[in-house]
Amino acid sequence: PMLGVADFTFPPAKPNGPIGQSIFIPDECINPHPRFGTMVKAIRQRRACKVDIRVPKFQDEKTPRPVQSPRVPAVPQNAQQAN
Repeated sequence: PMLGVADFTFPPAKPNGPIGQSIFIPDECINPHPRFGTMVKAIRQRRACKVDIRVPKFQDEKTPRPVQSPRVPAVPQNAQQAN
Protein backbone atom coordinates (compact mmCIF):
# COMPACT_ATOMS: atom_id res chain seq x y z
CA PRO A 1 0.00 0.00 0.00
CA MET A 2 1.07 3.55 -0.62
CA LEU A 3 0.28 5.21 2.68
CA GLY A 4 -0.44 8.90 2.18
CA VAL A 5 -0.58 8.71 -1.63
CA ALA A 6 -3.80 9.69 -3.43
CA ASP A 7 -6.87 7.75 -2.22
CA PHE A 8 -5.12 5.12 -0.10
CA THR A 9 -8.17 4.52 2.13
CA PHE A 10 -11.50 2.92 1.33
CA PRO A 11 -13.76 4.71 1.36
CA PRO A 12 -11.53 7.68 0.44
CA ALA A 13 -10.85 10.04 3.35
CA LYS A 14 -9.02 13.36 3.55
CA PRO A 15 -6.26 14.31 6.04
CA ASN A 16 -6.52 17.20 8.54
CA GLY A 17 -9.28 15.67 10.62
CA PRO A 18 -10.31 17.25 13.93
CA ILE A 19 -8.56 14.57 16.05
CA GLY A 20 -5.17 13.90 14.47
CA GLN A 21 -4.87 17.15 12.51
CA SER A 22 -2.31 15.32 10.34
CA ILE A 23 -1.40 16.69 6.93
CA PHE A 24 -0.75 13.11 5.77
CA ILE A 25 -3.10 10.67 7.55
CA PRO A 26 -6.90 10.98 7.87
CA ASP A 27 -8.55 10.43 11.24
CA GLU A 28 -10.23 7.33 9.79
CA CYS A 29 -6.81 5.58 9.77
CA ILE A 30 -6.00 6.10 13.43
CA ASN A 31 -7.08 3.91 16.32
CA PRO A 32 -10.89 4.13 16.72
CA HIS A 33 -10.79 3.72 20.52
CA PRO A 34 -12.31 6.87 22.14
CA ARG A 35 -9.40 7.28 24.56
CA PHE A 36 -6.88 7.35 21.72
CA GLY A 37 -8.41 10.51 20.25
CA THR A 38 -8.39 12.11 23.69
CA MET A 39 -4.74 11.15 24.17
CA VAL A 40 -3.77 12.67 20.79
CA LYS A 41 -5.50 15.94 21.68
CA ALA A 42 -3.82 16.02 25.12
CA ILE A 43 -0.37 15.50 23.59
CA ARG A 44 -0.91 18.41 21.18
CA GLN A 45 -2.09 20.66 24.04
CA ARG A 46 0.94 19.85 26.21
CA ARG A 47 3.42 20.27 23.38
CA ALA A 48 1.65 23.39 22.05
CA CYS A 49 2.32 22.00 18.55
CA LYS A 50 1.84 18.90 16.43
CA VAL A 51 4.18 15.95 16.79
CA ASP A 52 6.81 16.40 14.10
CA ILE A 53 8.68 13.33 12.88
CA ARG A 54 10.67 13.73 9.68
CA VAL A 55 12.67 10.77 8.51
CA PRO A 56 13.78 10.58 4.87
CA LYS A 57 13.52 7.25 3.08
CA PHE A 58 17.21 7.32 2.28
CA GLN A 59 19.83 9.31 4.17
CA ASP A 60 23.25 10.05 2.75
CA GLU A 61 25.82 12.83 3.09
CA LYS A 62 23.70 15.11 0.85
CA THR A 63 20.49 14.75 2.86
CA PRO A 64 19.85 18.13 4.56
CA ARG A 65 19.55 18.16 8.35
CA PRO A 66 16.94 18.84 9.59
CA VAL A 67 14.99 17.31 6.72
CA GLN A 68 12.79 19.82 4.89
CA SER A 69 9.87 18.91 2.66
CA PRO A 70 7.86 21.31 0.49
CA ARG A 71 4.68 19.63 1.77
CA VAL A 72 5.54 20.08 5.46
CA PRO A 73 5.66 23.55 7.04
CA ALA A 74 8.88 24.56 8.80
CA VAL A 75 9.17 23.64 12.46
CA PRO A 76 9.03 26.59 14.88
CA GLN A 77 12.32 27.04 16.74
CA ASN A 78 10.74 26.42 20.16
CA ALA A 79 9.19 23.15 18.91
CA GLN A 80 12.59 21.82 17.82
CA GLN A 81 13.91 22.26 21.34
CA ALA A 82 10.95 20.31 22.80
CA ASN A 83 11.76 17.29 20.62
